[in-house]
Amino acid sequence: GIYMIRQYQPLIVGVTSNQSAKVGVVKAHGFDGNIALNQRLGQVDLTLRGNITYGKNEIIERDEESTIYSYKLYKGHRVSQCFGLIAEGLFKDYDDIRNHSTQTFGDVMPGDIKYKDVNGDGVVNGDDVVAIGATRTPNLTYGFGISTKWKGFDFNVHFQGAGKSTFFIDGSTVYMFSTGD
Repeated sequence: GIYMIRQYQPLIVGVTSNQSAKVGVVKAHGFDGNIALNQRLGQVDLTLRGNITYGKNEIIERDEESTIYSYKLYKGHRVSQCFGLIAEGLFKDYDDIRNHSTQTFGDVMPGDIKYKDVNGDGVVNGDDVVAIGATRTPNLTYGFGISTKWKGFDFNVHFQGAGKSTFFIDGSTVYMFSTGD
């Protein structure tokens, strides 16, 4: 009963855009915890504290079109999993370009990124997109801090972080003149 945008809907249904529905099944598990140590040293109250949260999920069922390439399915991956092409390095010269699978993303020059032909059909295209990196939503959050109290004065420091996530750098800073300006 996970609410999501339908990815595959037959044309016979008669709608022009994909509708949202409760069509997903997700299995999720994780843990969280915190710890605090309070100590009095003379007239100084000292507190050390820390917390951590880790969560993991897996898509069990999702409305998506069947494909011969099982690695393209969201099923079996995590919610918000990042997908993309696998970079194998950079093209060294034109011989390197001629000896590699044909990339269909525009003209290729020496120094451009060389992408992996995952399915081995001799063409690098949308059929070679696979799960890469982690998810866009952090799977790990944590924090720790210290506070002291002395004669009516308080001093607190808290550090926090998030990890196990992936994001893509995108926008006009990457694709110059893409906004028409």
